[in-house]
Amino acid sequence: MMKEKRITTIENVILRHSNRGMETLRSHLPAHFCRQAADHLLGCNRGAVFIVTGFYVNGTAETDGPPGAYFLARALQTLNYEPIVITDRYCKDYFKRVPPIETIELPIAKKPADDQYDHLLNQYRPVCLIAVERCGRATDGRYYNMRGNDITPFTAPLDRFFLLADEVVTIGVGDGGNEIGMGKFARVIESNLCIIPSVVETDFTIIATTSNWGAYGLIASLETITDISLLPDIEMVCNFLQSIVAMGAVDGVKEIPSLSVDGFDIHREREIVNSLKSICIANSRHKGIQ
Repeated sequence: MMKEKRITTIENVILRHSNRGMETLRSHLPAHFCRQAADHLLGCNRGAVFIVTGFYVNGTAETDGPPGAYFLARALQTLNYEPIVITDRYCKDYFKRVPPIETIELPIAKKPADDQYDHLLNQYRPVCLIAVERCGRATDGRYYNMRGNDITPFTAPLDRFFLLADEVVTIGVGDGGNEIGMGKFARVIESNLCIIPSVVETDFTIIATTSNWGAYGLIASLETITDISLLPDIEMVCNFLQSIVAMGAVDGVKEIPSLSVDGFDIHREREIVNSLKSICIANSRHKGIQ
């Protein structure tokens, strides 16, 4: 008797090697949650897209988040959107590489005014808000890292965009439970994972073993729908990682500068990117023979 061949999906790929309990949330999401988010993103009118990223770790930003945000922005440019990365001072310079992505730095303030956030929403009128590995506030209004440490003094409240925006598609990409977008699952996270959950919700949530992989999963879904080449190759990913580590970025688990993401080395990064590329190629071939 022949064994049934297991179908490899984008969602299966980005959840490989999961070690922080994200598979616990899988049953609470649609089977093809990346595809769902991509479909609704492509349903937006072409216009500005805010991408918030940057997670404070040990005096700087971690390597998870900015790479995914950068290559997602590149993909959106190809699709004729106007991506704008919004972050705070720790990784504001990460997006100046060629080609650069427009970046807005917002200050870390004890009592930031909503009008600053309202002004940017009114000025750019984004059609979509996307968070890639960005801390979201807990029930007490403060921000906590994976170890339960309070990082509020080092975190600009960029989740305000998601709380203030009205009738805008919102997408959250996370890997731990304390990120923007995990609010829908706060009770599940609090009951099953050793982390203080974010209460900030998004219309669509993408879970992954690392948030970079989640962003690549969203890009792969956009590529399979549009049949336009959007995914970066592994050399591009390596080059970006090298550049931000040179600027001080640290691995979020090791807490030291390292060409790795959440403890996963570049070999794992290669595995995930190449697997996603294989899915996109197979999808394109399938369309070609229909």
